[in-house]
Amino acid sequence: MTKLLSARWKIYWLLFVITTLIYLVMIFWSLPKLSEFAGGDLAFDLRPAGYSFEEAKTFIGALGSNGIDFYIEVQQRLDSVYPALLAIVLVGGLLGLDFKGWGWVFSVFAIAGSVFDYLENAAVRVMLQMGPGGLTAEMAEQASGWTLLKSISATIAMGGLLILVLIALYRYFFMRKSVLPESSAPSNGDEAAANK
Repeated sequence: MTKLLSARWKIYWLLFVITTLIYLVMIFWSLPKLSEFAGGDLAFDLRPAGYSFEEAKTFIGALGSNGIDFYIEVQQRLDSVYPALLAIVLVGGLLGLDFKGWGWVFSVFAIAGSVFDYLENAAVRVMLQMGPGGLTAEMAEQASGWTLLKSISATIAMGGLLILVLIALYRYFFMRKSVLPESSAPSNGDEAAANK
C-alpha cells in the first residue's frame, strides 16, 4: 500500500512539474509574444476581470493576421492541455490535504475552473476566426463571461489549496509538539535509578 501511495505521489509531482513548465512557457513566451503582435495590449488570457466588446475588437484588430494565427496555432494549443493538467494538480493536492471535507468542496471549483477555461478558449477562437469586422457584442460578452467565471473558480480553488497547506503545516509543526507521548516522560523508577 505504501509503495502504491508513493508511486501515486511521484506521478502527481511529475504532473505538477509539467503543468508548471507549460505555465512558464505561456507567461514568459507565448503571451508576451501576443502582446508584441498587439502593440503591447494584453491577451484575453491575461484579463481575469473580463473585457468589453470594444476592448476585444481593438485587441483582435491590433493582432493582425500573424498574431491571430499565433494565438490559434500556438497559445491555444498550449492552453488545450494546461486547464486539464491544472485541475488534476489542484484536485490531487486538495484531496491529499483534505481537512473535514473541504478538499472535496474546493475540488469542485478546480474542476469548474477547467471547464470554464475550455469554454473560454472556444469562445476566443470564434472571435479570432471572425476577426474585428465579424466580431459581435454577444461573442465578446460570452467569452468575457467565461473568462470571469474561470478566474473566480481558479482563485477559490487555489486559495483553498493554500489554506489546506497552512492547516497541514500548523498541525505538523505545532499540534504534534503539544502532545508528547507518555513514553517520553521519565517514570519514578527511572528517576530513582538515576539518583543511585
